[in-house]
Amino acid sequence: MENTNPIKNIFFISATFLMFVVSLGIFSFISNQRVTENENSTITFDGEGTVSSTPNVAEFTFNISAERDELKQARDEVTKKVDDIYDYLLKDKKLSKKNVKTTSYNIRPNYDYISDKGFGGSRRVFRGYEVSHTTKVKIKDIDDTSEIISAVSDKKPSYVSNLVFKIDEEDMRKLQDEAVSIAILNAKRRAKDIASRTNINLGKIQSIYIDRNSSRGPQPYAFSTKSVSAEFASDIQTEVGENDVIASVRITYRLRK
Repeated sequence: MENTNPIKNIFFISATFLMFVVSLGIFSFISNQRVTENENSTITFDGEGTVSSTPNVAEFTFNISAERDELKQARDEVTKKVDDIYDYLLKDKKLSKKNVKTTSYNIRPNYDYISDKGFGGSRRVFRGYEVSHTTKVKIKDIDDTSEIISAVSDKKPSYVSNLVFKIDEEDMRKLQDEAVSIAILNAKRRAKDIASRTNINLGKIQSIYIDRNSSRGPQPYAFSTKSVSAEFASDIQTEVGENDVIASVRITYRLRK
């Protein structure tokens, strides 16, 4: 019995030491994890900026279509009408060529389906070729909008539609930059206010997300001369209102201990 006690004691001491070492390692690991989490802690603030501006351009589309037995007849008729309108827009109203743009040109054969009792079904009969030419027009001087649409309508297009008042691209970029600056300022003000109320310490900015593509304003004014007279087109009221250019940001800060 006396010979086994020292062995038991040695075993007990070794086991106790091993448990101490393991416990110390676990504590050290947990402590290190907490420090890492604190160092990487972040807080995020949102901000929005809005700038209002009056639209300075108008856009609309018109279409010329014709259906004839011969393809050449349909193409020639469409070309003549389109050229007539283009002459008015480019020569009489002196619009820039870049603001009168073809958006689609289509040629398709059309068929009728006639019941044929002899064959127990229907048969396809060629009706003619349809040619369709669609153009988008941008008007830089909004005051000319009613006059131009009225003149185009008088030339008997298939339809005139999708009149939209908007802010020109170059001006829109400037307004978006201004809205972004306001949004960033608002987000930073909010961050400073929350930090002072909660006694948190803001560190460096970790990331900024910017959305500059939002806007709201008057809805597009859509109409078609298929369903209304040219006299209506001449009486269009171009009350363009204002558009709001909106930007939003999300700023993420690191937190300092």
